[in-house]
Amino acid sequence: MNKIRQRNKQVKFMMTEDEVKRLNENMAFAGVKNKGAYLRKMALNGHIINIDFEPLNRIAFLLANATNNINQIAKKANETNSIHKEDIQKLQAEVPMLWKQVAGAMRELRKL
Repeated sequence: MNKIRQRNKQVKFMMTEDEVKRLNENMAFAGVKNKGAYLRKMALNGHIINIDFEPLNRIAFLLANATNNINQIAKKANETNSIHKEDIQKLQAEVPMLWKQVAGAMRELRKL
């Protein structure tokens, strides 16, 4: 009885030793012993996640600004032994923007 293979197309690719090690670890973690079945399943049904880090970059920018302002206020306070109300108000105005960005980034990350 000559049975025709359903899967008759071969796909080859090369991997480094470290990549093969990770492949074997991932297979063991998934409880899969058949490498061909695992690779086929991942190639056809695996998920690729692309993360847009722009919201986090914006948070880092705002945080850097707030930190710089705090440092400037501390420097002024040390030099003059006083803190100006306008400096504190400026810093207080930046904090809600930072928290708004953090909340938005958290919402986006929860979608993943």
